[in-house]
Formats: sequence, structure tokens, C-alpha cells
Amino acid sequence: MKNNIKTMLLSAVLLSGSCSSSEDGRISWGRLPDLPNPPSVSEYLSVPLGVSAPFMGLLGETLVVAGGCNFPDKPVADGGCKRFYDEIWALDLSGNANAWKLVGHLPRALAYGCSVTTPSGIVCVGGNDSERSFAECFSLRWSADRSEIVAHPLQSLPCTVDNSSTAFSSGSVFVAGGNCDGQPSRMVFRGDLSPEGDSIQWNKMSDFPGPARVQPVLAAIGSGTDLQVCLAGGFQPGDNKVPPQIPSNVLVWKENEWTEVSSLPTLSDGSPRTLTGGCAVAMADNSVLFFGGVNYDCFFAAVDRPRCIAEAEAAGDSLTVAKLKEEGREYLRHDVSWYKFNDDLWLYNIASGEWKCLGTNESLARAGAGAVICENNVFIVCGELKPGIRTPQVSVVTINE
Repeated sequence: MKNNIKTMLLSAVLLSGSCSSSEDGRISWGRLPDLPNPPSVSEYLSVPLGVSAPFMGLLGETLVVAGGCNFPDKPVADGGCKRFYDEIWALDLSGNANAWKLVGHLPRALAYGCSVTTPSGIVCVGGNDSERSFAECFSLRWSADRSEIVAHPLQSLPCTVDNSSTAFSSGSVFVAGGNCDGQPSRMVFRGDLSPEGDSIQWNKMSDFPGPARVQPVLAAIGSGTDLQVCLAGGFQPGDNKVPPQIPSNVLVWKENEWTEVSSLPTLSDGSPRTLTGGCAVAMADNSVLFFGGVNYDCFFAAVDRPRCIAEAEAAGDSLTVAKLKEEGREYLRHDVSWYKFNDDLWLYNIASGEWKCLGTNESLARAGAGAVICENNVFIVCGELKPGIRTPQVSVVTINE
């Protein structure tokens, strides 16, 4: 597969017209074809919009993206309605990788689930549509008889799950955080996947410590007694009396115990970092790559605004109430740069606790993107450029040996 991937990367560079590298030459950045609009949208809109929070992964040498959501008719800032999709798209990486193909449909239109690549298929967990969340799990696998990708049902989780994160290692699928039965959660599940990938047995693990984590990132490395699950990012929503919590630490589960192992690196100005809505992928050398996600300060101000308004109203502070409400009305209308999504790539070594920034690139500044690693190539699919605005861009980050 390695030579085929190299051929694909050459095509990616030719497609994008340019390819940038980090200063030390270790990291290269390329582009693949944009994800097309679903047929229901392409009938009246030719410009690809992209989606947020899709299922995605790899089936052999094929990059797969399924579901997701966007605002096709008008922006959310103007009252647009979110639409969910069931299309399954595939991009063949063994050749020129020059076109996405529609290769199947999910059981229903879904987004905000979590998915992970396994040797036998892409395991997809939970998610929601415009009306409710789901506990269902399934595996996306290629059907030679039907010449399409099919969703094979697996055992459901004991609760509905959305906005969680998942990881895979040594035959086990891990699901952590998100909303469980509609409530922000600290729960973690481990699913033992059969060798054939046609069944999974879920068991509840110990909750992770600290606040709940909605939209966290998760990665798993090692096996046996060396198996470790790394959790970061996410937030616990507040209410009109209690502010939200956005943890900036990293937790690792090993031998049935959760431990706080590190804090996330601060931003260049010294302000805290969050990986909420970001991505994590496990490397082969006991390390995890972290990237993307929202800006801590911008996000905190947005999710804490209702409480601040309630507090100002209770105090009779009409000027502050008016100011905060105006900020809320304008929140979705700023330029992309105002939101300061994370654009740097961080390598964290679990054994040594060392953090290293490998480079920066605008293609990393996404929230709700999908990411998967193959050999030394990380594929990043769609996501948000800012709240409510998606991108169809599909990027590839190559970590040169």
C-alpha cells in the first residue's frame, strides 16, 4: 500500500497546485479532491459546501466519508436550517485519487456520531439527527455482491451517544464522553470486536475524572498491559447559575485507572488551549498527534454568555445585558480569522510527557473535522471554518521519515 499512497500524494500535490512544508522539512501538506455536495443539494448548488461531524475512516486503500451536516440553503447566522445526510462517499487512494464516488447510504441521515477504522471495517457509534440521538452502532464494510459500502448492524450501546469520541487498539473500540441519554457524560465504554468484525460486546469502564467532556478527542495505543487510552479536550456545559468547564489537561487510562498526565500546551500568547472539536490520531511510536479545535477564550465566552446575561439581568444591569445580547447576535458574523481555531500540529509522547510542535497550517484550523492516519499520512476531512460554515476541503499531512 505504501507505493500506492506515495502515488496518491503526488496526485494530491498536482491537484492543489502547491504543497507546503514545515521549516525542518519533516511535515508536508497537500490537498485531495473536495468532498462533493449530496445529490439533493447539487441539484441547485454547484459549489461544494462540505460537512461537519461525519463518520469517516479507511477501508483498505479507500478513504470513506459518511453522513455529516451543514446549512445548504442559507447560513445559520441568517436563520438557516441544519440538514443531515446519509450519503457514503469513497475516494480510491490506490490510483490518481481524482474523484469521490457515491457508494452507499447510512441507515438514516446522521451526524455527530464517532467512528474509527478497524481491520474489518469502520465502526460507527451513535450520532443524532434533527430530532433525537441514537445508541445504534454499525460497521461500514464493502459488499462485493452489491458493489457498495454497507452498514452492518452491531450491538447498540446501553445509552444514546452523540458528540463523543472513539479509538481502536488491539481488538477493542473505546468510546468516551459526549452526551449520553442527552446528558453531558464522563462515561467510557469498551467494545470487544470479534476478529471477523461482525459482532461487538460493550462493557462500561470506569468514568474518567473531572468534568464531563462533550466533543473530546481520544486515541489508543499499545496492547495488553501496555494498552493506553489518551483523552483530551471537550467541555462541560454550564447553565444560568454555573459557568461551563473546559478542561485543558490530558488523561490517560492504563490498567483500569485514569491518571492526569499533562496539561495541553498554551497558545503563543500564553492563554489556555482546548482541543474541543479537534482531532487526535495515534502514532506507532507511543505518541499521539493533536490538532484542530476551537479557541478556548472565544468558545468559553460564547457558551458562558447565557449565564452572564442572566446574572446581569438579576442585578438590574441593563447596559451589560444589552452589550452581551449584541455580542450574541454578532457572534456568527465575524470573519473566519476572528474565531482563532487551532492551526498547529502537536506531537505528544505519552512515555516521556514531551510536547513538540511540528508545524502550523490553515488546513488544521477546523472544528468537527474527521481525521484518520495511514502509515505516515494523516487525512483531514471537512469540518467547520467557523461556527455554521463548513469546508469541503480534504487535506493530507505527511510526516516525513
